[in-house]
Amino acid sequence: MIITKLNNILKDYYKSLVWAILILILSLIKLNPDKEINTLDLPLNKTAHFLLYLLLSFILFFENRKFFPEKKRSIKLIIFLLIIVNFYGIFMEFLQFSLTDYRSAELTYILSNFSGSIVGFFIFYKLKLLKL
Repeated sequence: MIITKLNNILKDYYKSLVWAILILILSLIKLNPDKEINTLDLPLNKTAHFLLYLLLSFILFFENRKFFPEKKRSIKLIIFLLIIVNFYGIFMEFLQFSLTDYRSAELTYILSNFSGSIVGFFIFYKLKLLKL
């Protein structure tokens, strides 16, 4: 019973799970170990956060597209999925802060993650309206 449910979850959500694992790895690995962080790289870093969470959000909404015909249910699902994506982003910042000495947690990264998740939803919504 439990294994069947787990298999269904993996089958239905493997894309978002793989993407979330990729975000986890990218969040915790040490990049450019011999190079000091240059402040000019920070906008690029925030853009990367934005794009990672835009894609995570879009993938999650796409995987749940069959649940969107009902308007009442859709609003609850939209809020639920956005909360999941954003809590995941906050959790990644917490892990960076607590598990690494070469990464830091910043509110601006959380805002980049949040912005990306919202844009990911709107892209999904627009494509759904176009029936693509």
